[in-house]
Amino acid sequence: MRGGSLQAGDLQAGFALRELPLARLAAVTEVPLQGILSARGQLQGPLNAIRPDVAVDLNRPGAGPLRMPDRWQGRLAGDFSTGLTLGLASADASNPAALKVLLADDGWPTMLDLERGGGVLRVRSGQARRLQWTADRLSLDGIQLALSAETPFQPIRGRLSGEGSLRLQPLELRGAVRVDDPSVQGVALQQIELDGQLIGGRFQAQGRLQPEQGEIQMTASGRLNAELRSRFEAKQVDVPWLLAVARQLRGDDADHMSPVGLADDLGRLVIAR
Repeated sequence: MRGGSLQAGDLQAGFALRELPLARLAAVTEVPLQGILSARGQLQGPLNAIRPDVAVDLNRPGAGPLRMPDRWQGRLAGDFSTGLTLGLASADASNPAALKVLLADDGWPTMLDLERGGGVLRVRSGQARRLQWTADRLSLDGIQLALSAETPFQPIRGRLSGEGSLRLQPLELRGAVRVDDPSVQGVALQQIELDGQLIGGRFQAQGRLQPEQGEIQMTASGRLNAELRSRFEAKQVDVPWLLAVARQLRGDDADHMSPVGLADDLGRLVIAR
């Protein structure tokens, strides 16, 4: 009490958040989240400029069809009146990665840099809160992908390059990417090139898949974590390899190297000369 009025002092508070499933945030996010968040730290300073110093632990984070199998640890610090910095590092020594995010005073991410396996993903905030992203040989090794809601998460490999834009409200993703030396669901290729968009939960994509021999043109459309429709057109592709891939993607445990097969094994596939 000073001069007959109440004076507020600096805040001194500690807190702990233990194992919050990020899936509980589905009501406020358009993309389903996975992972477990824990945090412990302190809040200090005047109420109009609180300074957090928080240790963050994020285990197996994921969003939509992608999930990272490792644990991320780091700190959140700064000043709520001017902005915050979040720095995290992967605890997986076999595939080192580091993430740095700058947050504005309203919590909006103005910058994100992800370094993984010698490559980098950079995200910058633009007009109308549209995020522009670029990737240069970012390692995808160990990241898990679910091709649809009915299929389990599978590990993928490769190096991602490309550019595009992302808007969160409403969710809108556009981009063109190239993945070198990719492997998805046990199927290895030399390169994948994709150009597509995700708007309102629906996606469309077209691209080219390059195995060791020939190429495969593809188109795909559907709804995120729901139905998937795709069409593939193969040109000058080794037929035994093609049959083995078709059976593997359909979960057939038969000998994938056998050249013997039926037309039904190819599913909805067009072969062009």
